[in-house]
Amino acid sequence: MSWFGKKPITLEELLGKTILVGLTTHHSNGETSLSQFVGRVSYIEADSGVWMDLLGSKSGEQWVMPPDVRGLQRAKKGSYTLESTGETVEDPDFLATWIQDEPRSVN
Repeated sequence: MSWFGKKPITLEELLGKTILVGLTTHHSNGETSLSQFVGRVSYIEADSGVWMDLLGSKSGEQWVMPPDVRGLQRAKKGSYTLESTGETVEDPDFLATWIQDEPRSVN
């Protein structure tokens, strides 16, 4: 147990689990975009990433999440609606929040 009284999340326990991801991207042109998607963890490599097979409207695609559990929290049971697509996700195992900064071009 952690000092917060919650069991810490480990990379190993993510395999086969469903993660609802919220991604904020700061683009090199100064714009910001928000996206949400859900996937099931299919492969983990501790030094390079957590591979997710995406579900719902992004079914057939993959996404690689950083191998860092600090952006994760255990999801409470219930229905989650993705604002970007209107899809409903039932009882995901984890929620992830990430911020991605695109590199600026050097001229």
